[in-house]
Amino acid sequence: MDIPVEYHDGKSSFRETLEPVYLGYAYHLLKKAGHQEGEAKQKTLLLARQTVEQIKQTEMEDFFGGRCLIEGFQRSELETFDTHAAVLYPIILPDRLELLVSFGKSIRQYTVSVPQDRIREEAETLSDTLRNGKAAFWKPSRNLYQWLIAPLEKDLAAEEIKTLVVVPDGVLRLVPFSALFDGQHYVLEKYAVSVSPGMSLMGHGQDAKSRTYRSLLAGLSKPGPVVEKLPLPMISAILEPGSEETVERKLPMTRGLSNGQMRDIKKREAGAKAESLLRQPGAEEKLKETLSLPGVENELNNLKKAVKNTTLLNEQFTVDNFHQQVSGDEPYEIIHIASHGIFSSNADDSFLMAYDNVIKLDDLEALLKQDKGAQRGIELLTLSACETAEGDDRAPLGFTGAALRAKARSALGSLWPISDEAASQLMANFYTNMTQHLGKAEALRQAQLKLLHNPKMSHPFYWSPFILVGNWL
Repeated sequence: MDIPVEYHDGKSSFRETLEPVYLGYAYHLLKKAGHQEGEAKQKTLLLARQTVEQIKQTEMEDFFGGRCLIEGFQRSELETFDTHAAVLYPIILPDRLELLVSFGKSIRQYTVSVPQDRIREEAETLSDTLRNGKAAFWKPSRNLYQWLIAPLEKDLAAEEIKTLVVVPDGVLRLVPFSALFDGQHYVLEKYAVSVSPGMSLMGHGQDAKSRTYRSLLAGLSKPGPVVEKLPLPMISAILEPGSEETVERKLPMTRGLSNGQMRDIKKREAGAKAESLLRQPGAEEKLKETLSLPGVENELNNLKKAVKNTTLLNEQFTVDNFHQQVSGDEPYEIIHIASHGIFSSNADDSFLMAYDNVIKLDDLEALLKQDKGAQRGIELLTLSACETAEGDDRAPLGFTGAALRAKARSALGSLWPISDEAASQLMANFYTNMTQHLGKAEALRQAQLKLLHNPKMSHPFYWSPFILVGNWL
């Protein structure tokens, strides 16, 4: 049964209406399971997990604006995946945190007495301190570790778990779990970490036998006509006199748009000024300069050494050329896009930049559609200069949505504007690791560890924003 709900901007408000219904049901199921044992407990926990899965699916439908937009995505049974992986469902309830952890066919419940407001406060603080390279991340990182990881540590060790698959809830989507700290070690030093929008939303299949990936490398170090086709509020934020402080970041050599621009994209009133600003002398060049990504050429040159590739750089990376490449007779297993992108609270405000135009999430599926009878679809979609909107815990759904739209088994991206040097190093190491028969999550972990062990990049600002969504093998 559908429950039609609308709020001020005409879209359904899942968070305000349906989510409390689902969570209320899960609340009672989990309370009931706490007093059960054996098979009865497993049945109740399975029903609770299915309820959480329904929350994830409905939220993604709400994000895209309709149920039909995610129909047909491959479903997979949780019980068929890697026996050395555990799946963690943190469920934030008003009075406590419930952790559902799946070890194969078994589900275990861990209850942590910490209120919702405290979790949100610590998660937002950690996200802010890491995103801005601050030193004050230790306390929130340790607190979140104690709540989210410490209760299951003994079981993770007993089950010989090597990969932790997290299905994050709400504000926890803003937190890189690899950066949680126990006082001596980061989660990264113990486990490979993967993120899932919901185990029923993405197929997990078997490990890919071939590691000789045919790859499309697309990059934008200097944008072209696309700068005049960006959302008007963003253009206004860059060009309006007196707003320079929203353009420059204090952290040097970062790729990605500034926090100010990320906020200003939501200011619809700024759009009215953009057209007149564009007519000013030098406006287009200022846009191009601000949005240039000097490290992209070096990144693609490094990746060329690691994978069999076709490369589209700058003028070659037009929407038509990109579509022509991905719709050819032989499908690409890896599609790597090193260009600006923003993922916001809904699909309409989320996009990638090609040389001549933007690619919206609604267009991505059509561009990447591979229906020529190929046995293998896209193994990995990498978005190396894209980011999620600051402080917006629905924004990571856009990154996940990009993977879903592309029918990709996995996607790799970042939670905030990343160091140019760190990104180039990490991507080269990641792809090299993949060709050496490491699974994607472990390949990312090893690449992140190299940055962690570099004294200049040991702060988690440099290595923790990279997240792998979907298949971790």
